[in-house]
Amino acid sequence: MVDHGNGFIQALGTIVAGATQMTVAEKAGVSQGTISKLLNGKTQGHTATVRKLIGAYPELGRFFVPDNSPNSIADR
Repeated sequence: MVDHGNGFIQALGTIVAGATQMTVAEKAGVSQGTISKLLNGKTQGHTATVRKLIGAYPELGRFFVPDNSPNSIADR
């Protein structure tokens, strides 16, 4: 996993704060324990886990896009 962890984990925490760990886990197709471990710094998460989370919550993907990347087709 690319280590953009702090921002990713903070954003995940914000999502969980608006729902529950279980709700987020179910939507992403991961275990609640995985969400807990991510939020508590026990794991950085495997690529497959991060992909599932981004699939369920596309806003998390911004932490894995280079800063100099255009935001839309119109920016190109």
